[in-house]
Amino acid sequence: MSEWNDQFTDMIMQANPVPAHRRKVLRRNLAAMNADGFSFSVMVGLGETYLPAFVLSRNMGDLVVALIATVPILLGSILQLAAPAILHRVQSYRRFAVGAAILQSISLLVLVGMAITENVPAWSVFLPATLYWASGLSVGPAWNSWAEQIVPRRIRPGFFARRSRICHVGVLLGLISGGLLLRSADSPSETMTIFAVLFGVGAAGRFTSALMLSRQTESRAVSREAMAKNGPFRVTEFLVRAVRSGLNPGPSGRFVLFLMAVQVGVHVSGPYFNPFMLRTLGLSWVEYMSLLSLGFIGKMLSLPWAGRFAN
Repeated sequence: MSEWNDQFTDMIMQANPVPAHRRKVLRRNLAAMNADGFSFSVMVGLGETYLPAFVLSRNMGDLVVALIATVPILLGSILQLAAPAILHRVQSYRRFAVGAAILQSISLLVLVGMAITENVPAWSVFLPATLYWASGLSVGPAWNSWAEQIVPRRIRPGFFARRSRICHVGVLLGLISGGLLLRSADSPSETMTIFAVLFGVGAAGRFTSALMLSRQTESRAVSREAMAKNGPFRVTEFLVRAVRSGLNPGPSGRFVLFLMAVQVGVHVSGPYFNPFMLRTLGLSWVEYMSLLSLGFIGKMLSLPWAGRFAN
């Protein structure tokens, strides 16, 4: 992986020359960003994707399966509102991102314990799931701002396009590995053991991601300047702007409303996808894994075209 990252980085910098004194630091940062994206994506394929299937396998009911795919995201989104205040207190994108990544890893370790425990109340699964989504949603905006410091503008399109493909490969590896492992289970107890392995490897992947995040450089002065420019986040001001945008939406307001409509449509039907496929249609683990993989394969095939079209 390290050798491949070096070749990949050299290819980008040859197409977009970088001053010699920054080449070594940039190469290390880009390699760490690729490794972070890959290990994070393996966690998504092994852990996040199979969480509803885990709840279904524990016979907690279709309603709980639907709620586990929606309620933690809702609660995580609400808890995410506190992230900007925490970030302003920490005054470091790197420290904030690493801390959030470690919390996400810990949430999967809690699920490992639940997988190897015989009697687990349904409500308890929502606790690590909410921690998972709250930490995951919180880290995104901070990481995006931090990445702008690391990756020079002229090489961003090529770098992030290729990094996205690396991430999709990681998700696919996680999905396929999880489906094949679950297929090998001969009893419910073995299935729970395999889920524990999936969540454990996913936690290790996210911890590796946190380690790669910690290896990336950050200009604390630039970070503080960016945070001071944006100012502290206040929920009341956000709600006032949202109401005004809804009453008289401009181009950006219409775009936000469009995204909201799409998300509402997705989350009305999406939570019942897993119980319908696994219980109603009776798909095997391999068929279920293959069906989920098709979406990521479609992204891998369409992203290069979409990027050229967007440009």
